[in-house]
Amino acid sequence: MSLPDGFTVREVDTATDLPAVRDLVTACDVEDVGEPDVQAWIGATWAGELLRGAWLVHDARGEVAAYAELESMDPSSSIDGFLPTHPRHREGPLRPALLRFVRERAQDVATGADVALWVSAPSTDDAFARDAVQAGFRKVRIFLHMDRQIDPSYEPGGPPPGVTIRSSVDPNDDRVVHRLLEDTFVGHFGIEPMPFDAWRREFKSELYDPSLVLLAELDGRPVGIATSSMPEGLGWVGELGVLAAHRGRGIGAALLRASFAALAARGVTVVRLNVDAENATGATRLYGAVGMTVRRSFDVYETRLAGG
Repeated sequence: MSLPDGFTVREVDTATDLPAVRDLVTACDVEDVGEPDVQAWIGATWAGELLRGAWLVHDARGEVAAYAELESMDPSSSIDGFLPTHPRHREGPLRPALLRFVRERAQDVATGADVALWVSAPSTDDAFARDAVQAGFRKVRIFLHMDRQIDPSYEPGGPPPGVTIRSSVDPNDDRVVHRLLEDTFVGHFGIEPMPFDAWRREFKSELYDPSLVLLAELDGRPVGIATSSMPEGLGWVGELGVLAAHRGRGIGAALLRASFAALAARGVTVVRLNVDAENATGATRLYGAVGMTVRRSFDVYETRLAGG
């Protein structure tokens, strides 16, 4: 693929390029939300098994202009693309070319007859919306980043009758955790089944802390789960799920409050999470009810690939 005059692209060097990518993403965050966001996920993605490619783009001055990344399972019915572009290059020919580049690279790794390629950008980035539509993508989803303040005095309150909440510090819990995550997220946008061994390798990254993985048990049977981490000292709720047959009883809210308390006990003052704005289980209402508000949003665009 040819880039506009003055731009060059190369694969990232995972041993040396992390600071440059972090600086780029910081510049984008400052432009979009006024402050840097958490970036620990970049290194975690590079160390994981889902990365299908990552590239850096430099401009004529030799400065980083953009980054492109593809993630998916293998095989998979979907591929996630991420292409932050420096604010000074958001207008002009670079990003249309990047969208074509990402699509071509995704086509190379796609398996199956009909594979979705998703790319996303902050909702404040109007130029991305224009470029994505012109490149043949359509907007399919909005994801919300929500957060709230907490302090060491945070009190979670008790769980519903018959429910106990405990941390998953026993290695024998791994299969329970995996099964709950698989079963509670069935049908959610962008979620695909992941075999146990692949999940264990991917999930137990450097950010993993079993004491922040909470299990809800009803009369001794596992029915819900919440996972949290502390990237760069920020509290982050990764997954919150309750089995369909046990929703509407307050179990999800109890798990979320227990996660807040566990994070507050470690000195965390801000907790964030990411949620599909069209989540059918009422997650956005739950998060609002426990004091979380929308900090920023991301638009997801899709195109379909032929697959191989």
